Amino acid sequence: MSFTFSCECGRVLRAGGGTAGRKAKCPACQRVLTIPAPPVELAAAEAPAAMPDAEAGAPGAKCPQCRKAIAADAVVCVFCGFNVVTRRQAGTSGVGLGPAASAMSPTVKRIVAGAVIVVVLGAAWVFVGAPLFGGWKLGEAQQAFLRGDLPAALERLERLRVASADERGDVELLYKQVTLEIEKNQGQTLHEGWPVPSDRAEMVVEPLERPSEPGVLFRVTIRNKGKTPLVLKQSHFYVRGTRDIKDVASHTANTIEGVVVAPGQSNKGIIAFRAMPTRGVGSIDVVGGTYYLTFNNGDVYMKLKLPF
Repeated sequence: MSFTFSCECGRVLRAGGGTAGRKAKCPACQRVLTIPAPPVELAAAEAPAAMPDAEAGAPGAKCPQCRKAIAADAVVCVFCGFNVVTRRQAGTSGVGLGPAASAMSPTVKRIVAGAVIVVVLGAAWVFVGAPLFGGWKLGEAQQAFLRGDLPAALERLERLRVASADERGDVELLYKQVTLEIEKNQGQTLHEGWPVPSDRAEMVVEPLERPSEPGVLFRVTIRNKGKTPLVLKQSHFYVRGTRDIKDVASHTANTIEGVVVAPGQSNKGIIAFRAMPTRGVGSIDVVGGTYYLTFNNGDVYMKLKLPF
């Protein structure tokens, strides 16, 4: 029974039975070799399948693993690393893996796994983490605004304008509102409750009876003196004291959201508050027991006394 063995140069040679110990010359490198003893026969259940001559280095051979053409005297496939003599994957003790997976070293596999983790974490941040983080920071700025701490609100909003792509419209609106509030409502205007008119709009406020749902309701009429339409939102209205601010509450009676006021025209809607600013010495509500309603859309600012 013939068997194969390899020369040091990599050429696969075939010898017949009973030739062990004889001398033979490698036709590739001309080295004189001693023919080794044939391998011990494996049990029938464990014996590897017979290797066709066409796959063992015959002319026009193909790698039995990846099926790519290889040199006739090749021992290891240069494409996938499969050893055509031992029928094992180079660097492994078992049957070869797939061409792409088996050619990947452990280091490369770790790099690929790490890259996949980075991509997954990045996607999680973009679609989940960043919106939540941005919303939380915007909430901090809104709370600072309602506490009357306008410098702190402005500082947080300036950071959000640079870092947050989410809720950019809300950030920009509040940034402009805080900037206008600081500019228009200072000194005696704030502490003595002076009204602040606008040359681009007028506001009239009428108190309404309290509904069954707790709250303070007003019918607000806005006249547009400008040249472009005004689109009214709940977030444009709030009541300011010297120590804190109350914004329009989520209330079933609110109808102001989305009301459009055309140039030269008037339109109206209802706004509701859960409470008025905190009473205290120095607050504007102490003077005559009044509060002052502000309209501030980041562009148009006006403030007037609420009729109670």
